[in-house]
Amino acid sequence: MPAQRSKARREQIHAPPLKYISREAQAYGGIDIGGKNTEVRIRTKDGRTGRAVVPTFQKSEGMPVGEILTGLVGSTVHGVQEAARNGGIEISEIDALGFGAPGAYDPQTGMFKLTNITGETPVDLTTPLTEELRKLGFRGDAVTEGGNDCDVAAFAKNLGEVVVVQQGAGEQGVLNGLEKSIYLLLGTGIGGGVAFAHDIDRGATGAMEIGHGEVGTPTTQQPYIQELQCGCKKPHDGTICVEAVASTTGQENLTRAVTRKHIMDGTVNPEELKLLLERTLEWNQAELKKEGISGGRTYAMQRSAGACTAIIQKIVDKKLTPDDVETLDFVTFDAATVDRLAGGEKPQVEIAAEVMRISGEHFGRFLRTIVLTQNPKQIVIGGGGGRTFKYGDAETNPFWAGMMSQLSDEYDFFGSLRKTWIVAAVGDENLGIDGSSRLAVAKYESG
Repeated sequence: MPAQRSKARREQIHAPPLKYISREAQAYGGIDIGGKNTEVRIRTKDGRTGRAVVPTFQKSEGMPVGEILTGLVGSTVHGVQEAARNGGIEISEIDALGFGAPGAYDPQTGMFKLTNITGETPVDLTTPLTEELRKLGFRGDAVTEGGNDCDVAAFAKNLGEVVVVQQGAGEQGVLNGLEKSIYLLLGTGIGGGVAFAHDIDRGATGAMEIGHGEVGTPTTQQPYIQELQCGCKKPHDGTICVEAVASTTGQENLTRAVTRKHIMDGTVNPEELKLLLERTLEWNQAELKKEGISGGRTYAMQRSAGACTAIIQKIVDKKLTPDDVETLDFVTFDAATVDRLAGGEKPQVEIAAEVMRISGEHFGRFLRTIVLTQNPKQIVIGGGGGRTFKYGDAETNPFWAGMMSQLSDEYDFFGSLRKTWIVAAVGDENLGIDGSSRLAVAKYESG
């Protein structure tokens, strides 16, 4: 009997949705709530499309959870208003809105645990968001549907432009029955989601923290890695959370650690370091010109620009010394800038190439573990960091080369790696928006 009940339960969980449609959504949208920006896209059956990107509400130190939630809902609603306005769409026309948020979503309670936003306190994001939209004309029969940003991204159908990192067996992108597609968000953090052909696997409580899986670090890289600290504060000794070294934040922190070590050892190339800091300074200044930049970020960019300028002047005056690593602590690097300086047949900056190669090796070990333990049909790499794969290949892109060194046949004892498709979504399609809108439409159309 227990086995029979278990089988019935599995069939219920993974059953395809009802075939009939009780109503058809004429206008629908998706919302991707990110750490820095919130992106919204709304579409109608008659071809109108509205898109908007607005700054996500940034909390201040000591702010109560209630105020943070109010601010977050406010910035999200503002994004919906802007997207609707840009597409010539009335809020009252929208039938379904889906959203993804960066935190654990408990499917049993409907509560989000947005650790980086509202701390450890679970919050109901769906209800206040819906209520605020109602004030603007969102109809009573319209629906909102939310989830973890990576879970909903895993459910996306339209991957847009992709780069095939590793070709697996069978046909790319087509899922049948219980075949799994795993989505990895390679951004300021690393998140993950799992989807089947007709459903999302949210886990037992929605608290999958894939970016905090640990990967081993070679002894030769320990001097760099020991300086890195994951946001989860987990101590490391020979291992590290993959997020701390392979996310874009991790790459930026790793750039500082590698640069520091080369300055202290006297092995840094001054002209290459000057170029890295000049490009970082340009990025700092561009960030300062953006609308809606928070006070804290303004201070960080101003401080970084000053530190870059000071070290550049030391290089010009030929007075750079190991003591200048203290000034380096104030520099805020940009992963995309580092990546551009690292790629090509000959890197412009060897430090940048070393950073991306180390980061790629750790990410490759992480991918290998996922493939060997989960045996998915495909892995889709998305997020801002996923665009790393747009520049070159394993021959000219050090991140890609480092990653592929960990996915070679010598590690593929049972052929798992060769059977899994690994692709990077490098186009402008936002998978979180696509997947969340698909979920919301399914909820609306099922009545």
